[in-house]
Amino acid sequence: MKTDWFYQSKFGLFVHWTTFTLYKDDKEVMSADFNKRLSLYKEAVDNFPVKEFAKRINSFGARFVIFVTSHADMVLPFPLKELDEIIPNCTCKRDLVRELIDELKKYNIKLILYFNGDGFNNPEWQKVSKWYEDPKQHAEYCYKITKAISDRYKD
Repeated sequence: MKTDWFYQSKFGLFVHWTTFTLYKDDKEVMSADFNKRLSLYKEAVDNFPVKEFAKRINSFGARFVIFVTSHADMVLPFPLKELDEIIPNCTCKRDLVRELIDELKKYNIKLILYFNGDGFNNPEWQKVSKWYEDPKQHAEYCYKITKAISDRYKD
């Protein structure tokens, strides 16, 4: 992978946008169960203003955006059958990442995805991925998901 563009970009933004950052000042939501956070997150994904986001990123002069796709809760802001096969209902119908790629591209801004497979606040993910009792199984699931994301958004 050529990285000269990264060095030449000089400036970019890291956007940590997850189920927990949506309502950081609302202690009730932050302490709510996973299903409550998931419901609110899916609603936020549906309402994410992609065009306005890209326009503002461009106005800042950023040439790249690192965007969190998953952290703390194993949830993705796009459909992905590989995750749905492991744990249903943790993906969104809207493909927010594809829309971000397409809109940012209009401004010649690259999108880099950040994926964290721990999902330590999603009890169902902890159970099915065997995070604690079988780290090899957990790593295999993370690899499968990471590869599927890479294949989907390879551009």
